[in-house]
Amino acid sequence: MSIPKKLLNYLQQKKAKYEVREHKTVFTAWDLAQTLHKKPKEIMKTVVVKLNGKEPVLVLLTADQLLDKKKFLNTVNAWITAPRAPEAAVALKERLHGKARSLVFAEERWLREKVLGKPGATPPFGEVVKMPVFADRQAMAPKMLLLNSGSYENSLSISNVEFKKLVQVVEGRFGMMRKDK
Repeated sequence: MSIPKKLLNYLQQKKAKYEVREHKTVFTAWDLAQTLHKKPKEIMKTVVVKLNGKEPVLVLLTADQLLDKKKFLNTVNAWITAPRAPEAAVALKERLHGKARSLVFAEERWLREKVLGKPGATPPFGEVVKMPVFADRQAMAPKMLLLNSGSYENSLSISNVEFKKLVQVVEGRFGMMRKDK
């Protein structure tokens, strides 16, 4: 499957500067790092979670990170309750009835219906799918980001400066290092 047209149209409309990186079929960010002979911290993955079991958000982590649920919920709650919180935060707070209390990972069936591209290759462009984007600070540290494109055979290379122009990213510290790799 190629990159979803909706994403390509969005990038074109915004005059985004990015490159499409073709590679062999991979299903995980960890495998992509191995395929491209890159360090896992140089490859980003998008995780889709549902807050309070219903409100979807996109989470950007490095290939070698797992999501620390408690820290992530703290980040979400700090964002939605901040003085002068952005409109998106206020709206999310209302939908969550004041607070994010729990999270679950989105099911594959739901992903097939609601997000761009293939499950496991979700692009982190929340504006396209109307979802907030949270990124661990470590994921936003590299000058160049290698991101999911919605395809198992292509990734997007984009500067973190350009990405932040395209996506309203909420940064925090909620990634934890994998112990098994």
